[in-house]
Amino acid sequence: MKLASYFLAFFLTIPLIAAELQFGIIGDAGRWNSNAQMLLASMAEFNVKKLIMPGDNLYEGTYEQQWGEWKNAGFSFDVIALGNHNETYQAEIKFFQMPGEYFSKTYAFGEIQYLVLNSDNTSNVTKQMTWLKAQLKASTAKQIYLVYHHPTYKVGRYIPTEQKKNFQLKIRPLLKTYRHKITALIVGHEHITSLMHFDTLPVVISGCTQSPRDEVPLNNIQSGVRVRTAIHLDSEPFWVMQVTPQDITATDASEFLFIRGRDSKVMCRATIKTGQSATYRCDGA
Repeated sequence: MKLASYFLAFFLTIPLIAAELQFGIIGDAGRWNSNAQMLLASMAEFNVKKLIMPGDNLYEGTYEQQWGEWKNAGFSFDVIALGNHNETYQAEIKFFQMPGEYFSKTYAFGEIQYLVLNSDNTSNVTKQMTWLKAQLKASTAKQIYLVYHHPTYKVGRYIPTEQKKNFQLKIRPLLKTYRHKITALIVGHEHITSLMHFDTLPVVISGCTQSPRDEVPLNNIQSGVRVRTAIHLDSEPFWVMQVTPQDITATDASEFLFIRGRDSKVMCRATIKTGQSATYRCDGA
């Protein structure tokens, strides 16, 4: 009887385990120190082992020195974008086993698609945009996320000198044309954790791993686009957890949890559906 109960419990848990895709989103994380250790431990509490990393994946040393502990702890590098801090593009591509500088990756039988770009490279912007346009035009995925490093509009007081304007000027028309297909942007670079909107387009910024920055929420117009801050977290390490049902055909929504590293407290929650502004709530400090 005990054995039968065990097997019944085992099989009953399988659908629950397979019911969700969970990703930990951490940008600007390319240094193994107390901040990185804190976020690794926090993700482990949530049993999140798949990583989305929107760039700046190496500040110093080697990739093995900075990411070896993550590998040893069972984390996988699923969706990786290049930033302006790396050894070389090719060294980073090789270590994280990326398909290339820009690529598509799908989950849930093709219903969730990540289109990863290299916003740091000024020499192949036209090729990237041609590829991106073709991907967006052809895609039938329920959710499409664009993942790259530099935010397309200014999201704080900090104006980086390495901002790649040509990339941003070329991608802006595509964001408008294919807004109905794009679920959200996932970016880093700013060393803050935030949910913003470019007009109605949700933008998840997760760069609060190394050197967290004090910032102020924005609400302004930039080049005709309304830039609004919905969730604003800074000053200490945070990470973002994306939770998406495997059966995305039943619901086209993903949940994004904004989690404080030092105590693994869920500070805010956002629900994002393709073509819509995010809905969100924060539970307090």
